[in-house]
Amino acid sequence: MDPPTSHVLSNNIESIEVIEGSYDVENFGTLSGNVIVKTKQPSKEVKGEINLGAASFG
Repeated sequence: MDPPTSHVLSNNIESIEVIEGSYDVENFGTLSGNVIVKTKQPSKEVKGEINLGAASFG
């Protein structure tokens, strides 16, 4: 089973916080450190990107 962090694209991450320790009482089920990934908020403007490529193979 994939970890939840593998479903977040790296260009959508705003910040990452790592909390180290032996036990975290604020987050249930955390027996060691905790990683908090904050993603960027979506904007209302319409954006796009076009990528073109060409190659010659022999």
